[in-house]
Amino acid sequence: MKKSLGFVLGFLVLNGLTGTLSCSSTTRSQGTDNTSTSSTGGGSGGSGGSDAGPSGGTGGSSSSGGTGGSSSSGGAGGSLGEAGGGGDGGTGGSAPVAMNCEADDPDCACDASGCYWVDGADCVQGSACKSQNCGVTQDNASVCCAEACSASDVCAPDGSDCEPASACEDADTRCSADGDYQLCEEGQWTTTDECDARGCSTELGGCLLAIGDSCEADGECGEGTCQETPDGSTICCDLSCGDCKTCSADGTSCEYPDTTAPDCECSSDSDCSDGLDCTSDVCEDGVCANDVVSGSCLIDDECYDHNQPEPNNPCRYCDANSKNRGWTNSSNAVSCDDDLYCNGNDSCNGVGVCQHQFPTNDRCNEDGPCALTECDEERDSCYEPSGTECLRQTEKQCESGCGGDVQSRTITANCTGNSPDCTGTPSNPAFVDSTACSGTQACNPSTFACQTTLECTDKAWCDPNAGGLCWTLEEPAYKSQPDAVAYCDGLTLAGATWHLPTIEEWLALAKGCDGTTNQGTPKDEDFQSTCEWDGANFVDCQSCPVDEGPGNGCYWPPGMGECLKDVPWDYWSSTDTLPLYFSPAFNYAYFTGTDTVLAVRCVTDKP
Repeated sequence: MKKSLGFVLGFLVLNGLTGTLSCSSTTRSQGTDNTSTSSTGGGSGGSGGSDAGPSGGTGGSSSSGGTGGSSSSGGAGGSLGEAGGGGDGGTGGSAPVAMNCEADDPDCACDASGCYWVDGADCVQGSACKSQNCGVTQDNASVCCAEACSASDVCAPDGSDCEPASACEDADTRCSADGDYQLCEEGQWTTTDECDARGCSTELGGCLLAIGDSCEADGECGEGTCQETPDGSTICCDLSCGDCKTCSADGTSCEYPDTTAPDCECSSDSDCSDGLDCTSDVCEDGVCANDVVSGSCLIDDECYDHNQPEPNNPCRYCDANSKNRGWTNSSNAVSCDDDLYCNGNDSCNGVGVCQHQFPTNDRCNEDGPCALTECDEERDSCYEPSGTECLRQTEKQCESGCGGDVQSRTITANCTGNSPDCTGTPSNPAFVDSTACSGTQACNPSTFACQTTLECTDKAWCDPNAGGLCWTLEEPAYKSQPDAVAYCDGLTLAGATWHLPTIEEWLALAKGCDGTTNQGTPKDEDFQSTCEWDGANFVDCQSCPVDEGPGNGCYWPPGMGECLKDVPWDYWSSTDTLPLYFSPAFNYAYFTGTDTVLAVRCVTDKP
């Protein structure tokens, strides 16, 4: 969601495992003796130790029995320390001194949002791993893990990521990533005890203890802390009962013991002031009662109003009606928006932790020319900015006709900023000439290259009639029939495949000679000459007068140009049953030796 400071995890406690984690020191202060030999008054007692620390120091002595402190009471103890003994009473122990993580503590770190365990530090379910998860390693150790591992994975020892779980040894035990107690059976982990988010312990052989369960240390309690009861036993208690009260037998309330604890006596309400606005300070039967007033919570010596969230953690709040001395977890799906886009929606998980839809910021996973592989937090987007070019495509076309040029244009389009696809409107520029073709060339629409074509070259003529062929117009030097065949086969004019014409192709070309009459009779160019070859003989092949044909005096179409009119005026055919030739000068066909040198024209199919 949107950007904001990270959640403060200050003053969270993991007792009985690795010490106390908070924005204060893990070192406890110890009271000191304070002895005086004054003849008029005893010295003050030593300061008591802070929470669970050593006892207070010994009170001062008086050599003359002068006026001292309160009668033989010694110094008042710390929050959980014992009062100092000895002479006239002095002042008890002081409160713990607040400080940052110790410099040589590799598992503790502090930032603007408070102190927390770092990746790879030992943890239990619900511990202060900041926004990570308490995961399980291959060796069944519980560490703060940067990712929430699946059931088939475990966390790396340094807490950096997840890795595939290896097969377990039968009878091994562990705490799963979900905080349940598991037993290895036939190489597979099986959950034997569901801990309901309390966490578990392999040392306890199951789940951490619930409220009201018997305990020996805080680290055994998945809920509450281990406190004394009126009968002297210890259980997991939902409340912090302080020095003057003990926890009820069911772990849900605090009670005064039958025997008043040291330093808990009072004579008036003023003796009971704790300086907090959210407690009622009353002296009852010589004992101070500092109960939390209705509509308030007292948590870590700070007062909070009913429904007020924990500072920097919207997933826990003060519920004065059900738990006025500790945080209550917000329900599932309560928003804990951190103002960041790339980690997606943020919601509480029901156990006091804010979970992100994309915890590793891998929100952007679409494909397309405008898709980003890494999320852009500054623009709150998974797409390239609007205006980013996503298409550049060159189109070509051919200008029609002989000499028509190759034309091209470049089409571009831009991203719109809201789609992985290139959805911007493409440009529509006009085509411009990119390659100029000569007058004997045309643009090839398949390759968009200029090439000499039969239609455009002045070195060939194509018969416009159906079934007509294209013929070369130039005549190389006289050649023998084998050389004529080789010449035409090797010709590359206009990219066509050429060959020496057969006698049938020559006779199909012939125009304007009626060879059925004696000496032959000239006709116009629309008259198909009568001469035919039946495979053995020429039929109706009487020759016509020289230089009277319809095509420049020749007996072929005018498009074929001039024919040879001087001896040798004959043209080779490729027919080799007899080496036949054709004479367009007088529409005559016959045979001769293949080594005879004659004229050559080549032929190819029309495109």
